[in-house]
Amino acid sequence: MDDTEAMGELLREGLSRRGHEVTVCGDPRAALELLSDKTPGFNALITDQVMPGMTGMSLIHAAKGRHPGLICVLCTGYSANVDEAAARAGGADAFFIKPLSVKALMDRLDALYDTRR
Repeated sequence: MDDTEAMGELLREGLSRRGHEVTVCGDPRAALELLSDKTPGFNALITDQVMPGMTGMSLIHAAKGRHPGLICVLCTGYSANVDEAAARAGGADAFFIKPLSVKALMDRLDALYDTRR
């Protein structure tokens, strides 16, 4: 979930190369609608913190309320607004500062998947 199309496409490309199926969403409310679908299939949510209409932390809180086992990753370019401790306290399983290393993100996701198997 990123309101910047270029970031969404960068993540789609990188994660797809590692074998992940990726759905990019540019609006947090639309992302919540996708997650509210009872069809299983989403294992992780990667979200930006600063978005129109809803923060990434609010999105994570709402997503975890519906799917407690969902892996949630918060990314931000504005570390003054939220830091790793606050992100983790708010339900994020991982935290990254932008610019984001797609490799580091993929490695972290793989580690989080491994701990949940």
